[in-house]
Amino acid sequence: MSTKNRYLLMLQTIFITCVVISPIVSVKLIALRFSIFGVPAAVTGSAFIYAFVFILSNMISQVGGESEAKYTSIFGLVCQVVATILFACIGILPHVDSSVQAAYKIVLGSNIVFTVSGILTYLISQFCNITMFSRLSKSCKNSTLANLISTVVSQLVDNIFFLGFSYGLFLGWIFNRETLIQLVVMIISQFVVRTLLSIVETPVFRLAFVTSDKKLD
Repeated sequence: MSTKNRYLLMLQTIFITCVVISPIVSVKLIALRFSIFGVPAAVTGSAFIYAFVFILSNMISQVGGESEAKYTSIFGLVCQVVATILFACIGILPHVDSSVQAAYKIVLGSNIVFTVSGILTYLISQFCNITMFSRLSKSCKNSTLANLISTVVSQLVDNIFFLGFSYGLFLGWIFNRETLIQLVVMIISQFVVRTLLSIVETPVFRLAFVTSDKKLD
């Protein structure tokens, strides 16, 4: 296996790992130290993981091409579906400890809601990110700027659709005024957190790209 293929495989492995665990940690809401419209800001646990997903897909696109990045996104989606099916199958088996079973259902049983939401959002945001990054990197000849723009825009799309589907539609937050406001605040705060993470991670992307580009030449 060539150095390029090893590097590409490593990126794809990390990417798929992040994709699979994102719906699981989405169950946890993380409180932030500020408020928006008087409502305490909060983000899902996946906010800190998915920021890496878009940058990883851009790195895969840079190393293996746009088609390779799209295939990797599809593989990640398949792995996410398989994981959800396995969680559901294990969940219906007889249990010994009721408290452990209850915890299992809360953490992994809710995964189906976030996975369905994630699948719908994933297809939209990932292909939006890959296509945008590929076009921008060719037109502006600056992979770092292309990475930042495509990541930020895709994060906004992802936030609106994922939180809108999962918390808004499936969990019914859009049908209650109080939870609807909380949903809007969550979308804004999650976008802010992800954007800040993207800005911090962009130099890392640049360093990784330059380093890999030299090694793969």
